[in-house]
Amino acid sequence: MPDAPTPDPEAATTVTDGDPAVGLTTPGGPDRKSPWRWVPSLYFAEGLPYIIVMALAVILYKRLGMSNADIALYTSWLYLPWVIKPFWSPLVDVLKTKRWWIVVTQVLIGGGLAGVALTIPTDAWVQGTLAFFWLLAFSSATHDIAADGFYMLALDEHDQAWYVGIRSTFYRAAVIAASGLVPMLAGALEASTGLGAVDVPVEVVATSEEALPTPGANAAPAVPIQLTSVAQDTLGRSQPELSLEDQARIDEARAAARAQEDALLDNRQTQEISLDDLDPETRARVLREIGREDLITSDPAAAAPSTGLEGDATAPDPSSRATLDSLGDEAATSRTGEASVPLDGELRLLVENRAAEVPLALRDPAEIDALIAQVRAANQAAGFYATEDAAAAAAAAAADEGSSLWQRVVSEPLGRVIEAAFGEPAPEVSATAGNIGLVEFRLSGPPPAGEAVPVNFGFDDGDQSVKLVEGERFTFTDANWDTPFTAVVQLDPKLREPTSASFRATSGNIPLAWSISFVALAGLFLALMAWHAFALPRPDSDVPHGERGGLGGVAGYLVFLLAFAPTLLIVLVPMMIYGLIFPRRTGPWGKVFSALPFSDTPFAQTIVTFFQKPEIGIAIAFIVFYRFAEAQLVKLAAPFLLDSIEAGGLGLTTGEVGFVYGTVGVASLTIGGILGGIVAARDGLKTWLWPMVIAINAPNAVYLLLAIFEPQSFALINIAVIVEQFGYGFGFSALLLYAIYVADGPNKTAHYAIATGLWALGMMIPGMFSGWLQEIVGYERFFLWVLLATIPSFLVAARVHIDPEFGKKKDEPAAAS
Repeated sequence: MPDAPTPDPEAATTVTDGDPAVGLTTPGGPDRKSPWRWVPSLYFAEGLPYIIVMALAVILYKRLGMSNADIALYTSWLYLPWVIKPFWSPLVDVLKTKRWWIVVTQVLIGGGLAGVALTIPTDAWVQGTLAFFWLLAFSSATHDIAADGFYMLALDEHDQAWYVGIRSTFYRAAVIAASGLVPMLAGALEASTGLGAVDVPVEVVATSEEALPTPGANAAPAVPIQLTSVAQDTLGRSQPELSLEDQARIDEARAAARAQEDALLDNRQTQEISLDDLDPETRARVLREIGREDLITSDPAAAAPSTGLEGDATAPDPSSRATLDSLGDEAATSRTGEASVPLDGELRLLVENRAAEVPLALRDPAEIDALIAQVRAANQAAGFYATEDAAAAAAAAAADEGSSLWQRVVSEPLGRVIEAAFGEPAPEVSATAGNIGLVEFRLSGPPPAGEAVPVNFGFDDGDQSVKLVEGERFTFTDANWDTPFTAVVQLDPKLREPTSASFRATSGNIPLAWSISFVALAGLFLALMAWHAFALPRPDSDVPHGERGGLGGVAGYLVFLLAFAPTLLIVLVPMMIYGLIFPRRTGPWGKVFSALPFSDTPFAQTIVTFFQKPEIGIAIAFIVFYRFAEAQLVKLAAPFLLDSIEAGGLGLTTGEVGFVYGTVGVASLTIGGILGGIVAARDGLKTWLWPMVIAINAPNAVYLLLAIFEPQSFALINIAVIVEQFGYGFGFSALLLYAIYVADGPNKTAHYAIATGLWALGMMIPGMFSGWLQEIVGYERFFLWVLLATIPSFLVAARVHIDPEFGKKKDEPAAAS
């Protein structure tokens, strides 16, 4: 789950709380529309785009085939607007009313959602969607500033306290909608826009006692899995008992028979070809595959090819001659196990032999590798991997242009070191390899011109000793629909007992499904905008505060920010190190920022005084590093659940991931957060700091267990996510309360906003490299690293100082008698 803290009643995101006209005691003015008309919808609108950018974008990009490294990098960069929003909030306060900003940013958010929907189906979907996600991010961060400030202006102190639970509830409702309901909608659309799932059960059988593999035994010759005629033709050539001459004759006969079959089934324009022109074996096979077993005869004479000569006993009766023309659409059926059902114009995904058997035997590894490479090359040549080919071409072009300085100096050498030390070990070189089988897919007809049919094929259930080694994702087009795509399954060479597994192919239109989902989101948000343009009150205090220096003050503040940003980048790490070494010292950091130009302006002073707070070094280190491990986990959790078993994931569907995180996950996160607030209010933050540190970090171990054992039980996966999300919600309470603790004093609202920007920075930077690291070491070792990455959280917690009384409910003073 992304960072989605409960809004705090005393902490908005504007840096103008020093203004006496903008405070908690400001009445709403004469326009007193019921808060029920706008508070729930306003905070639903605040939460929705944040979760879309931080969580939904991850699922979207994973379903569109983006790599984990790119997903984590691009979506982590989107934290930047929330990192820097405290520093541009004065512009929101000075230039226009907060009501105006709310309506305008909601228009921009609705337009951005529509832009994402329109660019998903295009060739430039990466650049297009990212551009609109950036628009969403900046608009959403600005909306947060305006909405929180407006809440304080439009309500008096009593109403602010009363409605804080309402706004938190509807913020959580937005989390459920964006991270749960939308993926479930997209998943349903993926299924409904596809061609229907196709199951391929595989039975692993022993052909004989001698064929069973035994430790130390040599590879035994075996007949490969009998799935397709291509499998038989290709793999049958590896049998050693045939002489070269015999094998050549068999190959020639097979090629001729296959050519006849192809001519009949694939070239519908060749009307002269007749079934009676085929040899008996091919004729019988073709008739079975097109559902006309009634034309098969066991009489050799009747089945023999006719010479066509008058008086020939085998000459066919013209009235009963079965030609391609007389069979009509039945001749267009694919050579599949479903071919007995005549096509009725509906496009379908077809697969050869729904039930198959794989002989349990060992093979020569070189032979198996060569066959897999041959299949892969054939698939690539047919254009089934168009996306991958384009990516490879782009990578080759980038390589020709030369690596960047960062790649040459940092990422590539570091990646090699990490891979050598912690990457998944190379498979052991063995004298034997597990038997393999081929599965052929094709479409029943061409898709509409210009449209593609992406297919995902992977493990579904059963023994994971049967693995898919080729054909996880492929695409049919109007150019290759009648060319068979070949997937390869392989047995583990250590497998010694008969077993079974099931694989599933799904073919939903993923871009269309997600485009529709984002269109729905855009419509919803524009409806919210229209409602708020009508329903939001117009408090007298909601006016631009130009008296704070006017345009000159804004210009001076911008100059200060231009100097402040690089200075902060330079001193941030030394500041945190200093705080870890000398946690009770303030350090010289306030003086550093006071020396910047225009630091004495009201806006700049709000920032400078934050870095003059006592013990600010260790405070910043705690805020930045408290979720160092969680920041990496959150970017890979959804990809891990969505990735196939073959890729190390759990193979959940889009809808299942939406259910896991958007319903039970959010519920457990909310319960954990509520419980954390209750115990901290009772006993104080200091008492519960260590339990909360453990709670936010230790449950990350459930992902390591999921990666190791790869459970297929959906209930078990839900339980694991519930444990992790409850721990996160409970542990996050410590960070939320500590930010309030640090912000206490003058300008507390602005200082709390700066603290939230720093914790967004703590999520952004670790998330950026998490996907790159996972692709190097794999999921299992990545989640092990995540556990090691919890050490900084424990370290900063050990060095931080908290008043033992902070957070406890204070007793009301006794009334004077």
